[in-house]
Amino acid sequence: TAQIAPEGIRKFDPNESFLLHREKIEQVYREAIREQTGRDVGKVEVRDRAVPQVAYDFTVSAPKSVSIAMAQGGQVEKDLRECHAKAVDATLKYLETYIDAQKKVNGVVTRERTGNMVCGRFTHEVNRNQEPNLHDHLVIFNRTKCADGRERAIDNRSLVENKYHFDLVYKTELAKLAQEKGYEVKADHQKGTFELKGISREMIETFSSRRMEIVRKIEGWGKDPSQA
Repeated sequence: TAQIAPEGIRKFDPNESFLLHREKIEQVYREAIREQTGRDVGKVEVRDRAVPQVAYDFTVSAPKSVSIAMAQGGQVEKDLRECHAKAVDATLKYLETYIDAQKKVNGVVTRERTGNMVCGRFTHEVNRNQEPNLHDHLVIFNRTKCADGRERAIDNRSLVENKYHFDLVYKTELAKLAQEKGYEVKADHQKGTFELKGISREMIETFSSRRMEIVRKIEGWGKDPSQA
């Protein structure tokens, strides 16, 4: 039964937090087996089994100055929400062109560029510390339709290899749209991002406690955060 989903399977790590929800995970696995084989295998132990990878989560985040400015409300908020939404739309259309299917032909795993995806989109406005942080989670389902009409699992190598590329597409589009609305931006070409003019570095750092937590963690490992 461990081989019922040879495409896109993953192993559970005993240290992963979702093992706290073992009963729900086991139920999902039993239903997957029943759907594909028509059999009820009874109890399933998730620690030593594989289950289908359901989806991939890509996150696109606005520069901190955009999130801070948007929090002012009024026309500024309306403008920046619109710019963000359109920039995410453009990123999704571009990202979709990189969708590959994972195929097995005569025992050999190959890839087919399909350009088809189903994606759930969830907009959040704060980080875990409840600071301004406009971002979208792009949850790409692990199924894509191939040229022969069959749906197959996604081969995510192209997505992972180009994740920073997709982020650049988003930020470039967001900067362009913001400028079209009359907002001035200051580009950081080395980091591939920008900030809105008028929002000070001090204010950005004040609302970036999550970033500082990450920096301190990396420094605790004896590494340089700028190189990690």
